[in-house]
Amino acid sequence: MKPSVVFKGLAELSSSIFLTSGTLSPMHSFSCELGINFGTCFEASHVIQKWQVCARAIFKGANNELLKATLANASKHSFQDALGKVLEEICQRVPNGSLVFFPSYRLMMELCQLWKLTSQWERLRLNRKLLTGEIILWSYCFETVTQQWLHSNSLVLLL
Repeated sequence: MKPSVVFKGLAELSSSIFLTSGTLSPMHSFSCELGINFGTCFEASHVIQKWQVCARAIFKGANNELLKATLANASKHSFQDALGKVLEEICQRVPNGSLVFFPSYRLMMELCQLWKLTSQWERLRLNRKLLTGEIILWSYCFETVTQQWLHSNSLVLLL
């Protein structure tokens, strides 16, 4: 499929097209894919650059525990402990902030609650200020979360 085939037809019928998204960066590649030259572009300053990203998929934790968050596996204490220890190591080794994605909001909240009952939560807090999706969801403004990040030397977002 070529998106440019459909988009060119739309562009010919329109005097203005507004494309907005949090993930359409860099704009040049999207311009090429859509087969159109954008007259005016705005890319917000909060868009991170490639050098600011270190993405990793971690498959095994402590004791070679498989970090596969299936329904059956995620309920095992060995999985929960191994994941907590991996996050703790990341917090110790990675400077500044870390962003963690979970397969579901429910799993993230269950793990956070479990870790709060153990010493794992406190060990994570030794190296990072922790913000969870719950805090972010109830923040009335993205600016609130951004300001918390800016005023903290290090931060982990559990999403």
